[in-house]
Amino acid sequence: MSCEWPESMLQGRMSSERSISSPPLVLLEAVESHEGFGQDGTPCTDQAKGGVAATPRIFPLTRSVASRIPYVVSALSSDWRRDEKEEGGQTGSVRVYLPAGCSTSVLQVLLAWLAADTGASCEEELGFTLQWRQVDLPGALRLVQVASMLQLDELMPELANLVLETIKSVEDLAYLENACSCLELPPEIREADFQARRARLEPAGLPDEAQVRGMIASALGTADGKVWRVVQKVIDRREAWPRLAAENANILLSFATGKHGSIRAVPHTGFFWGSRDFLYLVCRFIRKRPSFFDAMVSAMFDSVYSMDPELPPEIIDAVFKELLVHEGLSFTQCEHVITKLMQREDQLEYLFHEWSPVFPTLPCNARRALSKGLLPAVGKCPHQALDFVLKELENPPYRPGQADHSLRMCPRRADLTRNAHNWIGFFLEKWAHPFR
Repeated sequence: MSCEWPESMLQGRMSSERSISSPPLVLLEAVESHEGFGQDGTPCTDQAKGGVAATPRIFPLTRSVASRIPYVVSALSSDWRRDEKEEGGQTGSVRVYLPAGCSTSVLQVLLAWLAADTGASCEEELGFTLQWRQVDLPGALRLVQVASMLQLDELMPELANLVLETIKSVEDLAYLENACSCLELPPEIREADFQARRARLEPAGLPDEAQVRGMIASALGTADGKVWRVVQKVIDRREAWPRLAAENANILLSFATGKHGSIRAVPHTGFFWGSRDFLYLVCRFIRKRPSFFDAMVSAMFDSVYSMDPELPPEIIDAVFKELLVHEGLSFTQCEHVITKLMQREDQLEYLFHEWSPVFPTLPCNARRALSKGLLPAVGKCPHQALDFVLKELENPPYRPGQADHSLRMCPRRADLTRNAHNWIGFFLEKWAHPFR
């Protein structure tokens, strides 16, 4: 392969070659490393176990190729090899121990890559032929590991593109993310544009961000259940893709924080707005996305609460119907919800009137958080709520660090009967006095 080099680049290459005090031919001794366990039980390589080391494979390198490998340049420098010269060691060879799982064939591909790029004849000067073939994702990552060990930073952008080209499925994305967390990969690989690759893997028929925003804005004008079933279905379909799932969270949070105005700003098309359905949607969403739980709950009580005088009761209903009744919430999450709920003293009357009969039927974590949160307002609690607090105070206290599921004791038959009677009485009262 022949190529024309600019004068400035030739000067840089000549100075780099002069920095290596070595013969025209450098011997690179490559030893494959295999993970194992030493006598003390700690992970180590074959060379550290005291056994017979693997036979190195020797690669002859021309000066033009060796000068492009910073690892070799450093190993052949006078400062690095001073001790070896005193001991009579050979200065014309460099030994490298390859990362675990990387064979010498991986190093061979990189050396051939460098030789072809410098214009050297691989077959005549290096002793092997250059054969390019399509690699899979693990193979591309092995190339990255060896190139990183040799400090071949100039190849990292091209290797990053090679890694991205090998990604063909969602499983490949998961494999790459796991490799980035387990292996010492260079920043070029960690900071590669994985979002663009995800976008290519996403189905073309899914709604984009602008369409989802417009859909929610339109649905807020109606309380039609079928309309909100469509909204829920679109959100659920997009949740299967990481980038779209993050967009869903940001869209819902922007509506909840008032970025697009009040959720009742759009005139309703029926008898009611869709604000209640929107709050139900938000509560169902954060049950599956704990990372957005605190932000969404705070947005509901700090922003949505003040958008309209009729919204606070809707928030309380949504919190009880779609959050606190579910077993999956931790005590910390329930406590955050109750703390925000009790900050609004103007809605305590609605809370006690509508939901006191339901307090004893809530899951364990919600009951503990609710009984604790009601204490600052105990003087305003009706007797039904006070009975609930007294009952919860009889239970053993919660010990920090104890798993939540260990506190969920099997309910007694009397408790089940009492809870059923509470629910029946609650619905009979609502049926007899529907407008109270």
